[in-house]
Amino acid sequence: MNVLFVHQGFPAQFKGLISLLARMPGVRLAAIGTRDATYAYVDYRRYSPPEERPDAGRVEEEAAMHIARAEAVVAQAKRLRADGFEPDIVLAHTGWGEALLLRDTYPRARIACYCEYYYRRAGGDVGFDPEFPLPSEAAMHRLRVRNGLGLAAMEDADLCLSATQWQRSTYPAAFRDRIEVFHEGVDTGRLTSFARAEHAPLRASLGIPPRAPVVSYCARHLEPMRGFHTFMRSLPALLKERPDAHVLIVGTDEGGYGASPQGLRSGARTWKEALLRELDGRLDASRVRFLGSLPYDGYGAVLACADVHVYLTAPFVLSWSAVEAMAMGKAIVASATAPVTEFMMHGKNARLVDFFAPDALAATVSDLLADAAERDRLGNGARATVERRSLDRNTASRAVWARLQSL
Repeated sequence: MNVLFVHQGFPAQFKGLISLLARMPGVRLAAIGTRDATYAYVDYRRYSPPEERPDAGRVEEEAAMHIARAEAVVAQAKRLRADGFEPDIVLAHTGWGEALLLRDTYPRARIACYCEYYYRRAGGDVGFDPEFPLPSEAAMHRLRVRNGLGLAAMEDADLCLSATQWQRSTYPAAFRDRIEVFHEGVDTGRLTSFARAEHAPLRASLGIPPRAPVVSYCARHLEPMRGFHTFMRSLPALLKERPDAHVLIVGTDEGGYGASPQGLRSGARTWKEALLRELDGRLDASRVRFLGSLPYDGYGAVLACADVHVYLTAPFVLSWSAVEAMAMGKAIVASATAPVTEFMMHGKNARLVDFFAPDALAATVSDLLADAAERDRLGNGARATVERRSLDRNTASRAVWARLQSL
């Protein structure tokens, strides 16, 4: 069995499946992406993404960029064929145009498309937060082009996959029925080892007293899409209410899925800078530590150290960190937004708050910090949810592989 993966950020969502298949005799793996890297057990081919041009804001340029990526993927696919690799199964992400031309290149292969998100005019991340302006008409037009090319790739697929029911629901009804839900899972074994590890060294290295309560917030990018502004605005009240509490923030300052602060916040280069300016004089900076982007072990140590974990998101793709915190049995305070509510139930396995209510967030976190029994109850409920829904990465990967083999 020959399996080809296509994803600009490979291995990304395919990480667990790659690990599973790499251990199977008789399975050959290849991948096409844009990262400059080598991978054990995978014949990886890198393509160079098209450079963004000065007219990238134009609608036709959005289409041109996607088509250029599709053609670059085909060029690498032909090189794989010349080297003797012909896939039986292709698993490709529908974003960025990469899957657009694969059916013509591989007419006999079984093609599965990973359908991560469909940009809606309303009901998703677009226009969700009234604090930020709606995208321009041109930006909306570019999203329509992006959506349309993704649907064209789905039309060619034998199977379409989404990670959550809500992500599936963002797609048009005509395509929705073709999408099956398979979450990629999280590494519960490794997360359990983090949870059981001694975290005193981390506390000591950060200057946190042994019994001081710790609150964690983790995101790939510190940005409003993941509620960073709401979290930061909750901290003055939280730290005043709990003068012994410390806050650990994981995430990179730059980049993200949403709008940049430039043009929205005068002189601020990053959202971290913008929020620190806004809260100047109201925040006890000695108890708030920005740890930047951490390797996985460091990130796991932060989660393990936390008494309460905060997860906030606009209606968008669910972060792995949300499920990872659940798997570690953390007491979580999360936003009552989709797709969080698909996994977390208020009072059952988490506390849910309004995304736009920093005072409610502060009060809820403070209440949990004062109630160890409630933290344990919610954390046990969160861990049980991960187990009940088979969100272990190995289990989830085996389910996906069984479905791919059935095509």
